[in-house]
Order: sequence, then C-alpha cells, then structure tokens
Amino acid sequence: MFVSSQKEQTVGITGRFYCGKDPFPNASVSLVNKNKIGMYDTLDTVKSTENGTFEVKGTINSVFGMDAKVNVAHDCDRQLPCQRTFFFFVPSKYVTRSGDVDRWFELGDLNLEVI
Repeated sequence: MFVSSQKEQTVGITGRFYCGKDPFPNASVSLVNKNKIGMYDTLDTVKSTENGTFEVKGTINSVFGMDAKVNVAHDCDRQLPCQRTFFFFVPSKYVTRSGDVDRWFELGDLNLEVI
C-alpha cells in the first residue's frame, strides 16, 4: 500500500535573454525557495546558453507551500566589474505537487538592457 503525503513540490521556469538584439549567454539564473524561518534556500542555479535560453527547476519536500523566487545576475550593457541583478516571484499556480514539472512558468524573451 502506497500513501502519498503530498510533501514533494516542484516548479520550473524557462525563458530567453537578450542584450539588445543579440542572445545573451552566461546570465546566472538561481531558483530559490523561502523557508519557514524567512531564509532562502537555493534549489538550482544555471547559466543561459549561447542562444540566451535557460531552464531551471527545483523540488522541495515540505508540507508548507513553496514560495519560489528567481534571481538573475548579468553584465549586459555593463562597463563596471559588478553585475546587475533582479528577481521575480513565481506564481504559486506553477507549483506542482509532485517531483515533475507539470506546468512551466514561461518568462518569455527578456531584453536585459532594461534591467
């Protein structure tokens, strides 16, 4: 007999970065989850590919709901040694109560010059 406690939760995000009109590789994309003590746990970190695309996903085991956020760091249109950073929250409707991504949050195409 198998009993599922519905603790496993997964979320996945896809998108493509541009710097102006050109695809932007090597942007750092981190998927994090806010735990119950208010700290963020990193679930996965990837770099955008040569054509600017990325796919990041992560899974937690918790009875509490997932509070996912994506952090992005890049140096598009940046002359200084430090990177630009921004983040966005992932809507809870994209969290799947399983170990597989059921519905991807598609960020779409994003020009990093504006951020």
